[in-house]
Amino acid sequence: MTRVVLVDDQEMIRSGLAMVINSEQDLEVVGQASTPSDAIAVTLDVAPDVVVMDVQLGADVTGVDAAAEILADPNFGGSILILTTFDDDAAVTQAFKVGVSGFLLKQSDSEDLLAAIRTVGAGGVAVDQAIVRRLMSAYPDIVRPGTATRTATPTATQTPTATNIAAEPTAAPQLDALTPREREVLQLVANGKSNAEIADSLVLSLPTVKTHVRNILFKLGVRDRLQAALIMHGTNPQG
Repeated sequence: MTRVVLVDDQEMIRSGLAMVINSEQDLEVVGQASTPSDAIAVTLDVAPDVVVMDVQLGADVTGVDAAAEILADPNFGGSILILTTFDDDAAVTQAFKVGVSGFLLKQSDSEDLLAAIRTVGAGGVAVDQAIVRRLMSAYPDIVRPGTATRTATPTATQTPTATNIAAEPTAAPQLDALTPREREVLQLVANGKSNAEIADSLVLSLPTVKTHVRNILFKLGVRDRLQAALIMHGTNPQG
């Protein structure tokens, strides 16, 4: 069962989303909030698998600010799916920086919403294609391969972090640094697959998949799966 917290400043929207989500046997709304402060409190209290959050909550503190605080809490082990309007570029790029797991347009239908919740709840990434194009435009240095490479393989204890990635701020990702197997794994990451789903698809053990993902993030010089997925979308938009 995937446990969901809904965050939106309009009660009618929250009620509608809750009805759709609770109609599914594998999904359950376990909390709701209308303000950023309530979103943080409720999320850290009930520990959901997924937080579905409107990016604009009509307050001085935005949904992005709330997402950043939630993701920074070491006790939060879930994912955040941001709902946004088509023209809210600034909020999308800010949310991208803090490390959310997905972006969905508020105009999306219920099936897209349910699919996105399941994807991020399983550890994957879910991004509307229109938003992918905007993120690629906003972050050309991230999604376009360059000449610099990062080919060293991290040790078992050296996990890519925002700190060690920032050590080379001008280094562009280079897909040529990836092995054929790592490219296969990255393609599945870009398709929104979780580590468990990738393991099943490629007939690999879960620890092996986790090692591949860690190496991919390190070689590409990115912080998370979403940034890695954008690189694959940027070089293979139809993939």
